[in-house]
Amino acid sequence: MINAQVAVQATRFLHVNLNTALPDASVNWYTSQLGLRVGMKTLSRIENTRGMGFDHPTEVNARFAFDHRGGRRALALEIVEWLTPPTVDYGAVDHEALGIAAIGFLAPTAHPLLQSSPRTRRLLGNDGEQLVAATVVDPDGVHVELVADPTVEAPEFSYARINTHDIGRSVAFYETIGFTPRGGRRNATWQSAAGPGRAVEIQALRLPGGADFSLQLTTSSSERDAGRTANARGLFRIALAVDDIEAAVKAARASHIEASDPAWVPLPDTPREGIDASFFSDPQGVMVEFVGVTEAAVERRP
Repeated sequence: MINAQVAVQATRFLHVNLNTALPDASVNWYTSQLGLRVGMKTLSRIENTRGMGFDHPTEVNARFAFDHRGGRRALALEIVEWLTPPTVDYGAVDHEALGIAAIGFLAPTAHPLLQSSPRTRRLLGNDGEQLVAATVVDPDGVHVELVADPTVEAPEFSYARINTHDIGRSVAFYETIGFTPRGGRRNATWQSAAGPGRAVEIQALRLPGGADFSLQLTTSSSERDAGRTANARGLFRIALAVDDIEAAVKAARASHIEASDPAWVPLPDTPREGIDASFFSDPQGVMVEFVGVTEAAVERRP
């Protein structure tokens, strides 16, 4: 049972992880279509991988892509090519399954992707507000949602959508590790060219620091979790900053969250030599990563 009285105090989002089978095509798509820029890249060999579910060292090629605000203000999309073991393709992405279903960007109303995708999957609030204007698909089959926003000058990485079959339990879990609700729950309906689709309930959550990035917890009638390994193609993991990783792991365990012992993750050729990280799963099987990093260290990102 989660004890919401124990504060873990994650401070800000660092990145959302996308495992790719097409690294060059993926990077090219996000840079050309959404204007992201690769600010850091690293070839990392990780010795202690028990927290990620492996019993052997792993090697990954990771590229951290940021929107026009840069690494000091925006979080990253971490595009990861797994080398050892290789990225695993489990087939077509099930966007109704539990877990990370999509990532979302605010986009200027005249953005080409909005203009060329007018009849794709959209999300309409029951109050009439258009919550998602269009949905496009990246080279790895990941859903990328676009929210029309006339106030932004270029696309901004805005949220990750997590499908849940128990929104109350998911909210309680994320509140335990430092999130707070942003507004109340909203009712909405997915729309497509075929007409109205599934009705959903949504709760937005955010952390106190960093970019205005949110989790969009969204109800799903599915009880299928992704059932995938950490090297599975698609969206898999979110990374959160904590000031004191030892204290954060201790507090998480006191709240009955099975956080792994902190392990060293080398990040050669980046502003930091590496990070201490702990891994655990949310109620839907989403991997959550605590990263021991201070605000001052984040400010040194390119």
